[in-house]
Amino acid sequence: MPQRNVLLVDLPSYAVAIHSPYRELLERRLKAQTVINKQRLGFALKRPGLSYSRGLLLIAAYLEQRGHHIHYLVYPDAADARKFLDLCKNADVIGFTAMTPVVFTLVGRLPFC
Repeated sequence: MPQRNVLLVDLPSYAVAIHSPYRELLERRLKAQTVINKQRLGFALKRPGLSYSRGLLLIAAYLEQRGHHIHYLVYPDAADARKFLDLCKNADVIGFTAMTPVVFTLVGRLPFC
């Protein structure tokens, strides 16, 4: 399977800023927690305990293991929002996650709507 450039964008229900190095630490922690939960429980948890979506981070971890190049953005984060359009131009695949109320709130505000 060819290596793909994958852009994953989280649109949480409230503004979340995850700055470096905390973003990298959180990503590593979530990957490790997923492995531990799977070993202990025999399956991966579908909805872990943080209040914003971690689903894309789980997908990112899987795709990264398969050799794909991953960019993960939290859209309300100002630094990530500035990177968004440039990363879209180079992405082979773009994935979003959001709850329905967030989608209705953001339509027309995002550069692609």
